[in-house]
Amino acid sequence: MVEILDREALRNLRLLKRYTLQEVARHMGISTSQLSKYELGQTPMKEDFLFRLLSFYGDSIQQVVTRVEDDYRKGDV
Repeated sequence: MVEILDREALRNLRLLKRYTLQEVARHMGISTSQLSKYELGQTPMKEDFLFRLLSFYGDSIQQVVTRVEDDYRKGDV
């Protein structure tokens, strides 16, 4: 299971890329309920799923972590 980054970052990334829960869930082969639980941190997610999800979004884990760190430094979080 992975706890690499704040779950809110995953939701924010999805919204930044302008995807709906339904679009991402369909592409990833899971239910919208499951994706929502991942984003809310209610269900742990395996590393391979996280990397597939980030690949779908066109981001790397480093890009996401850097974005989260920048938000913390700016006080946006």
